[in-house]
Amino acid sequence: MTILFVEDNANTARAAKVMLELHGHAVDTAGSVADALAHLAAEPYDVLVSDILLPDGTGYDIISRAPKKLHSVALTGFITDSDREEALSKGFSAFLPKPFRTEDLIAAIEMVNEKS
Repeated sequence: MTILFVEDNANTARAAKVMLELHGHAVDTAGSVADALAHLAAEPYDVLVSDILLPDGTGYDIISRAPKKLHSVALTGFITDSDREEALSKGFSAFLPKPFRTEDLIAAIEMVNEKS
């Protein structure tokens, strides 16, 4: 499965990339909305995993311009029910609070990919 992981914390992005690759996925990372949109324009992905708050915008800016068939997981440190509802209503397929465990990230990715 090909995954675009969008996270502005470089350490988190690197760790997630390694973890996901160890589980057999091809992973690209982006640290901003602009970088993510450039990746999405150049490559087809199976799943988008995106932080909500980014230096140049939000994950909502990305999901609103991503291909409609793209499965997606929102990552955020804001973990209230209203935060979850907002992410799902704005187009994300799943919601994962930070900090996250590797197994929870893998389970969220597999769950949204199975929805196809």
